[in-house]
Amino acid sequence: MMLLASVLLTFLIWSQVSCFDQIRETCLQELNYDRQLMHQDADPWNQREDNDMYNKYLVCVWRGESMLDSHDNPNWDKLFERFGKPKSETQREYLGNAVQKCKEANIKGETIEKTVIKIDKCLFSHSIGVIGID
Repeated sequence: MMLLASVLLTFLIWSQVSCFDQIRETCLQELNYDRQLMHQDADPWNQREDNDMYNKYLVCVWRGESMLDSHDNPNWDKLFERFGKPKSETQREYLGNAVQKCKEANIKGETIEKTVIKIDKCLFSHSIGVIGID
């Protein structure tokens, strides 16, 4: 069970910050955001809602990956597609359940940045909570 938890945690962190595709690179450059600082800020155990730079970066990435629609509402189909991509059926089920729980929670923040970080934290907490780690 701990191995599965480690694999899921590694996947979540990797999917958020380690694979710098063009969208992520573009967002880093547009915001003049230091990559090393972003890695530190992206630590899912310590994400803060008041970290304006990281929150703007996350919104930029989500927009670029179409995880927000044209009105900045969460695109739950895209979120499920993105977080439901793990190789194993077990991982897909855990992460799919996390997306569904966060969708049902109808999370809203005062700004789009706060909404996105709250959803991101929800996805992380439910992904870990599903396998019994608090």
